[in-house]
Amino acid sequence: MPPPLKGNVSLNIEGTDRNLLKAEMVSSPLAVSPGQSVKIPYQIYMGPKETERLKELGSDAAKLIDFGYFTVVARPLLWFLRLTNKATKNFGIDIIILSILIKIIFLPLTQISFKSMKEMQKVQPEMAGSRNSTRMIKQGCSRKPCCSTRDARSIL
Repeated sequence: MPPPLKGNVSLNIEGTDRNLLKAEMVSSPLAVSPGQSVKIPYQIYMGPKETERLKELGSDAAKLIDFGYFTVVARPLLWFLRLTNKATKNFGIDIIILSILIKIIFLPLTQISFKSMKEMQKVQPEMAGSRNSTRMIKQGCSRKPCCSTRDARSIL
């Protein structure tokens, strides 16, 4: 059983001009007595961040994929993309299918928004008329020294 490491372990990976990777792992110093050997096992995965492959590695490797605040939304969408990809074998078509599905899900909200917009268009001429009358009252009061803004508000 290797002694527990005290300190940090860092991994530095660099690409070379010949499309090769150079990896260097540095850990804190470890005291070993003369004639004694110590084996420290490391597990390094260098491959695509695919959740299925990372789950196979164990040790919570799947948590390496960070969706940020959108994890709650991103995981089901990714699951759906993979599901449709089994049938279509084309991620382009899968994205189109997902877009249509999202459009269908949000259709009621879109209809409510359009209805609200139509109602605002009906009220818009009245709002423009009241805006013009307010502007005329303010202009008229600014020309008369006896009229105050309190008087203009009482007129409205």
